[in-house]
Amino acid sequence: MHDDEVGTDASLVRRLGVAQFRHWADLDIEPVLSDGTDHAMYRLGRDLAARLPRRPRAAMAVDEATWIRGRAWALAIAVVNLSYYRTRSGRLAEQGRHVIAAVLADHASKPMSA
Repeated sequence: MHDDEVGTDASLVRRLGVAQFRHWADLDIEPVLSDGTDHAMYRLGRDLAARLPRRPRAAMAVDEATWIRGRAWALAIAVVNLSYYRTRSGRLAEQGRHVIAAVLADHASKPMSA
């Protein structure tokens, strides 16, 4: 399980499914056992399946290079903002600290390959 993993279950699948497709309200929902860590799969009846992202990154469906560029951009902006807002706005400085911590935690969880 990842630190940023979102919990899913059959009741969530039912709520989401019924909200969008009322004609699926009576379908049986069963989790599909999987070793995957990005998505949770659920069988809906005999013919359908639902795939729910377990992590925010999985929901965005970006490749590794794009994720690394995004992480670098977020870090650069956060460092500049922290430096600028440190004495001007405590709230914005704290947001910069939060982004820096999140980027570093993401990097520590899956460092770039050499």
